[in-house]
Amino acid sequence: MTDLEEFRRETESKYLALPLPKWKQEVGGKIVYREELKYSDYAIPLPSAFPKPDTAGFALVGKGDYVARPLLECQGDPWLSGELFRSSDDKLELLALAGWKHGLFLDIPPGSSAFVKVELTEAAPFRLIIRVGQKASPEIKVRYFQSGKSVGFGTSLLQLYGEEGSRPTLNVLGGYSRVEFSALEGRLGPNSSARITTFISSGDYGRHVGRLWLDAGSEVKAVVGEYVSKNSFGDSLFSVSHRSASTSDVDMRAAVLGKGVLRGVTKIERGAVGSKANLQERVLMVGSEAKAVTSPSLDIYEKDVQAKHGSWAGRIGSNELFYLRSRGLNEEQAVALVLRGLFEPLLSVFPAADVLGDTIDG
Repeated sequence: MTDLEEFRRETESKYLALPLPKWKQEVGGKIVYREELKYSDYAIPLPSAFPKPDTAGFALVGKGDYVARPLLECQGDPWLSGELFRSSDDKLELLALAGWKHGLFLDIPPGSSAFVKVELTEAAPFRLIIRVGQKASPEIKVRYFQSGKSVGFGTSLLQLYGEEGSRPTLNVLGGYSRVEFSALEGRLGPNSSARITTFISSGDYGRHVGRLWLDAGSEVKAVVGEYVSKNSFGDSLFSVSHRSASTSDVDMRAAVLGKGVLRGVTKIERGAVGSKANLQERVLMVGSEAKAVTSPSLDIYEKDVQAKHGSWAGRIGSNELFYLRSRGLNEEQAVALVLRGLFEPLLSVFPAADVLGDTIDG
């Protein structure tokens, strides 16, 4: 057994032995919500060595002009080496940066309009770096931990870099690990634009982080979805930083049957005069035991900008269910219909059966 396999087994055992994190605590007479279980809670040392990353765990289907290579075969690439070996104090990120057994570099050359589908074929943590060349407009689909089998512990880091004038479309579908930590990073160069759609299904515990940085004239439209099943906890954070005049439109949506946290952050830095930002959060709680927290945030450091945010959280009411059932639907069908409405922007990208499994009859 390799160090990595021993580490994964020990991590899962350690998690199962932990007491359940308290959702709500009273501290100094005030109610405090614990929003995340930090990786340091495990107190497990890092593996002493990682197997060499390869492409064996990935299935690629595509057309057009693109190149896919194992990460550690790209050490001579001066651009990539800076990303591959940058340091971090966060153990979680260190694990993903190490590449694990599976690391892939997807390079889209300038002007390409390639279509690439990347699917993880083994239940292993992975890292995927995507570089989109100038004026390239690829469509990239990434699917992981969606094999239908429960994965004990999963970690992933996906990074998207769009060069000047690029127009990438990125769709990411993942989840179903009992314990999962995932991160999506993106940096858009000048006058580029990206459409990003992600959907994650949380297992027992999921922590999902998205971070985007925008340069002058760039634009991003992102739809971020999460499904938190019963007796589970999901924590999603998605942040956008405007470094120069740029535009962002972020739509975060979650269906929560257990306990969930949805946090969107928009930061307009000094010098990003003329930036436009829209951040919206929508959470639908299903069942009497479901609890959710929404926390949209605007951090504005310039005056001449346009920025707005909003949040909505609610439950499926008895009147709505009564109305739908009076039209011949049973309770399960009525709930599924309401969830279809919540996830409509995602269902136009992903099959309904992948988004909500048996909850929606795809």
